[in-house]
Amino acid sequence: MKKITWLVFVVLALIFVPSLPSGVSDFARGDGSSENPYQINNCTELQDMNNGLYAYYILVNDIDCSDTSSWNSGAGFVPIGNSSSPFSGTFDGQNHKITGLFINWPSTNDIGLFGYTVSGAVIKNVGLVDVNIIGGNSVGGLVGWNFGDISNSYTSGSVSGSFMVGGLVGWNIFGNITNSYSTGSVSGSGSSCSVGGLVGGNNNGAITNSFATGSVSGSGGGSDSAISALGGLVGGNNNGAITNSFATGSVSAGDYSDTHVGGLVGHTHYGTITNSYSTGSVSGNCGNVGGLVGASNRGIITNSYSTGSVTDLGFHCSSVKGLLGQNIDGTITDSYWDIVTSGQSTSAGGTGKTTAEMMQQATFAGWDYATIWAIKEGVSYPYFVWQIPPSPPDNTQPGTNVTVTPDPNVTIAFNEVIGAGNTTVTVSNTNPGSQKTGFKFLGTYYDISTTATYSGPLAICLTYNDSNIPLGREERLKIFHWDGTDWIDVTFSLDTVNNIICAQVFSLSWFAVAYELDSLAPTTNISLSGTLGNNGWYVSNVQVALTATDNEGGSGVAKTEYSFNGITWNTYSAPIMVSTEGTTSVYYRSTDNAGNIEETKTKAIKIDKTLPVVTITATPNVLWPANNKMTNVKIDGSVADKMSGISDLTFKVKDEYGKVEPNIPGFGSVIQLEASRDGNDKDGRVYTIIVTATDKAGNEATASVTVLVPHDQGI
Repeated sequence: MKKITWLVFVVLALIFVPSLPSGVSDFARGDGSSENPYQINNCTELQDMNNGLYAYYILVNDIDCSDTSSWNSGAGFVPIGNSSSPFSGTFDGQNHKITGLFINWPSTNDIGLFGYTVSGAVIKNVGLVDVNIIGGNSVGGLVGWNFGDISNSYTSGSVSGSFMVGGLVGWNIFGNITNSYSTGSVSGSGSSCSVGGLVGGNNNGAITNSFATGSVSGSGGGSDSAISALGGLVGGNNNGAITNSFATGSVSAGDYSDTHVGGLVGHTHYGTITNSYSTGSVSGNCGNVGGLVGASNRGIITNSYSTGSVTDLGFHCSSVKGLLGQNIDGTITDSYWDIVTSGQSTSAGGTGKTTAEMMQQATFAGWDYATIWAIKEGVSYPYFVWQIPPSPPDNTQPGTNVTVTPDPNVTIAFNEVIGAGNTTVTVSNTNPGSQKTGFKFLGTYYDISTTATYSGPLAICLTYNDSNIPLGREERLKIFHWDGTDWIDVTFSLDTVNNIICAQVFSLSWFAVAYELDSLAPTTNISLSGTLGNNGWYVSNVQVALTATDNEGGSGVAKTEYSFNGITWNTYSAPIMVSTEGTTSVYYRSTDNAGNIEETKTKAIKIDKTLPVVTITATPNVLWPANNKMTNVKIDGSVADKMSGISDLTFKVKDEYGKVEPNIPGFGSVIQLEASRDGNDKDGRVYTIIVTATDKAGNEATASVTVLVPHDQGI
C-alpha cells in the first residue's frame, strides 16, 4: 500500500495560486487597525481583503455573494490568502452572514472563503449560507488550510475536493476551532482523501464544542490508492484533540476501498477524542468501519458514544464494528455504542448497550452531568448542556405560501414573504394579558414574532394537548390573539382528530388556546311508574326513573344523584324502587363535566297499599215475634285507615225478599226492619247489612252483618 507523506501535500498546495479580479477598490471605512477595522459591507469589499491580508476587518451587515458565480469566467470568488500570501489578520463577522459564495477552482489547492491562514489569524462570528465550493486539495467552506483560530462560525451548502475536504475547514494544522458547525454536504474524490463534515484533516489542531450535521461521502479512490479516511466530523485526526463535539450526518465510503469510515472520525492517529458522539449511519467498503471511529492507531477515546447503523457496502472485506472498527494500541475508556440501532454486537473497543440502557444516566458512570452532559431519562441519549448552536440562517425566506415551524407545536403559513428573516416562538406558562370572560386557557402561551417582511394574512396553527380539556368542551375550543388590551377570537378552523387549531391574522404577538366555560347546570326529570290510586296516592310499589340532559353546547352530564334525606347521596345508574308506605321524599340532582351542579329537586311519593279496617254490628240481630211490625235495629261498628285516611263510608241493606232496604247514614243509626216472614220460608227471612270503607288512596274494604226473622221461635 502506498504512503503519501504530509510534506507531499504541503508542496502540492503551492502549485497553483488563482489571480485576483481586476478593479479592486479601497475600503470606504476603517483603517485596518484593531481600533478601527476595515468595514466590509459587500462582496466586492470582501474580495478586496486580498489587498490587506494582515489587517483587521469587520462585517457590518449580511451580504449576498451570489454574483460570484459569474466572476473570473465562472471560476468564482478568489479565496482570501494563499500559501504564498496567507491571511494573518482578524476577521469578525459580527454574527452576520454571507450568502451564495461560489468558488470553482477544481485544480487549485487551499480553497475556501479564506484559502490559507497562518498562526495568529483570527476568524470569528460569521456564517456562510448556501456555499458552492469546489477545489483540489485542502478545501473547506470557511478555510482551506488553517493555522489560525476559528470561533462561533458556521457553514451550509456543499463542499467538494480531492484531499483534505471539510464542511468548515479543509486542513486544520495546529489551529483551534471552537463553537462552530457545518450543516452542508461534503464529498471527496481523490486518492488518500480525508473528508469530514466539519474538518477534512485535523493535524495537531483542537476542535471544541463543535458539530456537523451534513452527509459525508467519497468515491473514486480505487483499490490501490492509499488509505482514505471519512468521518461525520473529521476525516483524519492526526495527533489532534476533539472535545465536546458531535456529528449526526451519514457517512458513506462509496466505491472507496481500504478506507477508514467513522460516524465521528474516520481515522485517529495519536489523537484524542473526549466527550463526543455520533448518531449518523456509517457504511464502508473493504476497510475499517465504526459507529464512532473507523480506525484508531494509538488514539485515546474517552466518554464518547455512537448510535448510528454500521454496515458493509457488500464486499464483505471490511472490519465492521459497533463503536470502533480497528484498534491498534489505542485506549478506549467509558465509551459505548447502541447494539440495537447500530446492528452490531461487537467492537474493537467500548461497551455495547441496548437502546433503553443508552437512555439511562446510570449507563454512563463517571461522566460529568454537572457541566458537560445532560440526558432525559428514558427519552434521549446524552447530549451537551451547551447544545445550542450559533444562530442558524433565517428560517423564513422570500416566496409565496411559505410555511415555517419554529416550534414543534407552532406552524406559521405566510401568504407572501417579501424579505427574509427569522421567525421565532417564545413559550410561556404565564398569561401575558388578562383573563377572558367565559373561557379558560389551556395554560400555554405562544409569543410569535418574525423579522421577515410579509404581506397578506398569516395562518397560525397550534397543536394543543387535550388531556386537561373537560369532556364536551373540545368542540368549543378557540384560539385567541392578544392585541395589547384584550384577547381576540381569531379562530379559523379546528381539527379535533389531530389536535390542531388554526387562526387567520394580519399581525403577530401572543396566541393561546382556550375552551368556552360551561356555566349552566344540567336538567333532571323524574318519572314514576306504579298503580295510581286517588288523590295522588299510589296503591303499589313505585319505580322511579331519572333522566338528565345538559344544555346545548354544554359539557355533558357527568353524573346524576338521588337521596332520601337530602344528606346522603347515591349515584343513579338504573331505576330505583320505592316500596315504603306513607310519604317518601326523593331528592335528585345532576352534575355536568364542567362541575356545574343542578339545584336539588324534590318529589314526594305517597304510597298506601293497605286496605281500611272496618267492622259492623246490628242490635238486635234477631226479630221475633214475626208479627209483621216494623222493628228498630241499631247499626254500630268501627272504621280505621293508618295511611291515607278514610275518604268515604257507605251502607247497604239487602232484604232477602227485596221489600225493605232502608238508608243508613252512618254508624249509630237506627233503622226499621219488618219482623215478618213467609210461612213457607223454613230458614227465615234474612236482612244483610253491608258497610264499605274507602280510603283516600282508593283502597276499599267491606264488612257485613245479618238480621234474621226466624221461621219459628226455635230458629
